[in-house]
Amino acid sequence: MNKEVVHSVSSYMDIVLDSRLYGGLSLFRGQPTNESLLPSIGRKKIEEEILPTKAFLAKEKKAIDALKRRCGLLVERMPTSDWDWLILAQHFGMKTRLLDWSTNPLVALWFACESALKRKTPDAYVYFLWAIDQTYVDISVDNPFELEVTKLLMPTINNPRIAAQAGWFTAFGHKFRLGEKFVALDQDPDFGPNLTEIRIPSQSLDEVIFQLSQLGANNSTIYPDLEGLCKHLNWEMNL
Repeated sequence: MNKEVVHSVSSYMDIVLDSRLYGGLSLFRGQPTNESLLPSIGRKKIEEEILPTKAFLAKEKKAIDALKRRCGLLVERMPTSDWDWLILAQHFGMKTRLLDWSTNPLVALWFACESALKRKTPDAYVYFLWAIDQTYVDISVDNPFELEVTKLLMPTINNPRIAAQAGWFTAFGHKFRLGEKFVALDQDPDFGPNLTEIRIPSQSLDEVIFQLSQLGANNSTIYPDLEGLCKHLNWEMNL
């Protein structure tokens, strides 16, 4: 995995635009730390082994089934496939095998810097995936709970936040006979060579957030609802 350091939006975009000259799909993910690229359901450690085991993953399917039974009064438009159910669950905080990405590099940079400032981590990180050799989920064929290899998932644009954030996902597969765990993307031979880690040092975070807002990437545009607007006004007015 390549590694870069930037101190401004312009230096960040220089890296992004240089890489895009090669074509293919570019995906970006912002994080407050440089922890391994694993889905939320695969981050818990038990006796130094990264979950999930086969028994543990069965809970993911049970949780989705429970969500289907219980959310009827909470969802305006019911998902039509297990993939859409996973995306809905991921969006509202359930642990799943999905890892969030964006096709918009500014969105990922904002998430990285905003979350680093909120959590007071030393630096922020954006991961840039040049997705040229990866395979895509076929929602008409692939079963999310039986996926053996990690694939790219283009979601149905069925809510304003996914649209505003230009959301994509990596859907993690598992081969239990090969150690009963997910493989982090940075350690996966099919993904690692096409990843770049971009670090934004702590002393640059506030300035980058300001630059991003001037370019239209802030709470009010990334979360296009009343909550997002109010959070942006808190920042804009320094409340």
